[in-house]
Amino acid sequence: CGMRHVAKYFEAKEDNKFIFKNYDHVSIDESVESCDISSLPLENDSVEICILSLAMWGSNCESYLKEAYRVLETRGQLYIIEATKRWTSNMEDENCFGDRLEELLHIEGFNITKKRINKFTYLVCEK
Repeated sequence: CGMRHVAKYFEAKEDNKFIFKNYDHVSIDESVESCDISSLPLENDSVEICILSLAMWGSNCESYLKEAYRVLETRGQLYIIEATKRWTSNMEDENCFGDRLEELLHIEGFNITKKRINKFTYLVCEK
């Protein structure tokens, strides 16, 4: 998000149909808006896809999920990539890998449709 890797990838494609809004606590340049992502300058139900990539480190990170839910349209998708260790209640039990993050997503109303867990937890969720 803050480094615009995904945006740059798609913007380089000839058939790109995406319009990106990039937000981060600290802006790298004018293409990334600096803001607290718990309060985005977007309308309710106005976004098809949200990507949170290593974004859940702020002290108010749970509110980022609330905000993603607010701005996503019905059936909108949230892609989330986070360090597994940070969001695991018991690193001795593989069944617990990423469990704290999954629990938060369910509490906020997201349905997890895909997950891949290794060193990083990758989840695709639907509103």
